[in-house]
Amino acid sequence: VAAVKLFFFLCIFLHGRAHLRHRAELAELYASGFKAVTAEQKRRELPLFAQCHTDWYYSVGDEFRKCQPQARVVHGLEHLRRNLRKKQVRTRQGITTRNPRLTKRPIEGAIKIINMAAGMPTLTMFNLVITTMLQRARYIWQEEAWAAFFERQYLRRGKVSEEYGVTEAYSATWWHGIGSWVSPGHGPSQQMAEQMNGHFKRLMGKCEQETQMDTVRRIEKAIALWAAEPTGEESDYSLMAPLGDLSTSPRSPDDYMLTDALHSVYNADLGRNETLPGIFRVLEAHRLNEGRTISTRKVGRVTMHLMAVGAPQELDPALSARLYKELHAKRF
Repeated sequence: VAAVKLFFFLCIFLHGRAHLRHRAELAELYASGFKAVTAEQKRRELPLFAQCHTDWYYSVGDEFRKCQPQARVVHGLEHLRRNLRKKQVRTRQGITTRNPRLTKRPIEGAIKIINMAAGMPTLTMFNLVITTMLQRARYIWQEEAWAAFFERQYLRRGKVSEEYGVTEAYSATWWHGIGSWVSPGHGPSQQMAEQMNGHFKRLMGKCEQETQMDTVRRIEKAIALWAAEPTGEESDYSLMAPLGDLSTSPRSPDDYMLTDALHSVYNADLGRNETLPGIFRVLEAHRLNEGRTISTRKVGRVTMHLMAVGAPQELDPALSARLYKELHAKRF
């Protein structure tokens, strides 16, 4: 998924359908690039993409869907957060406009709520969080302009059956909870694609006095590093994943799960490190707390387990009951 930009630029070079150093993002250039990518995939008998990760320039997603309608378009959370802090942004129609700002409180408060909503496990729960945030912005913060723009720019609204108690519901291309349509493990992030794009810009910035093929040769050297076998070292330039170690739903225990140490991981949504315990720590905490760190409930053929994220701790029975109730709520 992250290699879309790499493949995109390569096919532009191979097909000669766009200028290397065009200073503006144009829908026509993206359309040409995606057509070249799709043609090359079919020529090499490669599978088409499952997802396209992009920023909030809507023409990218629109042009991609024309070439590969089977794929999902996922807009990046990093760019969403960045856009909320900007003075100007581009609308869905591609028009640059003033970005409504929160006037009575820092934007970080809203960003925390958005981060939480993005990971909600069901669309029902996503709607509860987003609706609450928008109502709070309108009626408590008195920020109608900000709420209206956020709703237009970053959310989708659709009709739902009246049996749910509402007639419309929100969805978002950046919602990546377990019940979302986003490929498991491939959330709304562009980190690897942006890393490659930054290197492309540096390479192309050096080509004022060079030919197009000189720049292509520079990029070929970078590709050799990106496509090399991963060494596992922190300084590794490879963007490839080791065999069986893909960013999808876990099919077997990860290495950290089998150690007795705590594992620290960076949570891109929250912008901070989180600590995850291995299996031994979980079982030891469960024993010391007399089996109260994991709550289990069986409903029909489904068995659900609840456990606190991070350090295992005794669960509040009332909180567990609420969580089970929310998981059983009618889903849009």
